[in-house]
Amino acid sequence: MPMKLPLLYRFRGLYLGVATGEVYLQKQRSTTGQRAKTIPSHGDAPDAPDAPNELNWQQVCQEITQRLIESPWALPLTEHSPSGDLPEQNQSLLAAVLPMALFFHDDLVILDRQIQQLLQPTADLELEAGGLVLGRAIALICQEQVIPATLMPQLLAQIDIPHSAIKTGLEQVHRLLRGKATLMEALHTFAPSPVPFDQIRQPLSLSAQICLAFYCWMSTAAAFNLSLQRSGQYPLSDLSTRLTAALSGADNGFAGIPGHWHSAWIAGADVPGQHWQMPDALWATWSGCIGANLDPEMNSRLLQSAVAAPGLLRPRPQQGPFAGI
Repeated sequence: MPMKLPLLYRFRGLYLGVATGEVYLQKQRSTTGQRAKTIPSHGDAPDAPDAPNELNWQQVCQEITQRLIESPWALPLTEHSPSGDLPEQNQSLLAAVLPMALFFHDDLVILDRQIQQLLQPTADLELEAGGLVLGRAIALICQEQVIPATLMPQLLAQIDIPHSAIKTGLEQVHRLLRGKATLMEALHTFAPSPVPFDQIRQPLSLSAQICLAFYCWMSTAAAFNLSLQRSGQYPLSDLSTRLTAALSGADNGFAGIPGHWHSAWIAGADVPGQHWQMPDALWATWSGCIGANLDPEMNSRLLQSAVAAPGLLRPRPQQGPFAGI
């Protein structure tokens, strides 16, 4: 059965997962100059990442989150803010799908439309298919409808991507999960050629990295640390690591991410609670709080309030045993 968590925990978990993925990748680059196959021990916190020259996934998520908070119903989002703050026609655009999927998880028609309007201009059918699959998976997480044994068929039934390599890849993921395949078997399934890992010079294809992320997440769904570590075993698979961290973070919630991973993110906050401002404000806006700002004090008060998605609350009945209650 899907794990029951407060929705805010999933919002926070996704953002913390994205931050953790970036920290993990920067840690490996700074210590080895390439992707390593180790993860910090339970008591060791990773170092905070250096600011890269190009936008990382955290920055892309923050940009889209800000647009959603400021004008959540000004659709499409990509036409209501300068596009210079978003990456152009590359895999980093998938980071923009993440906050969209959280915010529109209860309206899949709008979610799909937003993703298509974001990714169709790239003329990359695999990128668009990947965005749709990623968005739908996060929506199902928020709806608490994720069951590892049936998730892949569920995604394939809901999304029309008949000629995409991702469709074939997700079918392979389903078979791997059903057969309880090892990580090594999964890696060889998605590898372009059977060469030793130390001789690999090219990254996996976009579709293969997306499917590998789904395998790493689903095969150890309840263990964020293990999912992240497994996603980094194939060289040059940064996208798989980022996607695994985001999916597993949303699935397990922020409380399901080991505490020592929180430290690098929390250390960058100027005031207590600042690191939760983005997910909390997005959650507040989704809940119907118009004009939600990024004030930690306001967000702490919202945690003590009863909230519901738009249209969920109904008028009191005029007749019957509950009339006037």
